[in-house]
Amino acid sequence: TTPSYLNTTRWKDKVFDRLLDSAVRELDPGARMHLLARAEKQLLSAYVVVPLYYEHQIRWLQPWVRGLEESSMDHRGLAQVWFDPAHLDQ
Repeated sequence: TTPSYLNTTRWKDKVFDRLLDSAVRELDPGARMHLLARAEKQLLSAYVVVPLYYEHQIRWLQPWVRGLEESSMDHRGLAQVWFDPAHLDQ
């Protein structure tokens, strides 16, 4: 939970932090999801946030745009974006 610019409430919880840290290190996808579910349950039981909606975005790209990756937090690393000259005439 801390330090993080995403933690706008400044909430702290050792159990949540331990579960999240364990999930980050876990290699097995099933076990990772179990840890994340437990962390989410801990977060919601503390009534720190109320999830009112989930954002849904659709992006349309020209066929010549390559390398545009997005993270789950909707961050885009534009340093890796390039134009494929084979598709520029389309």
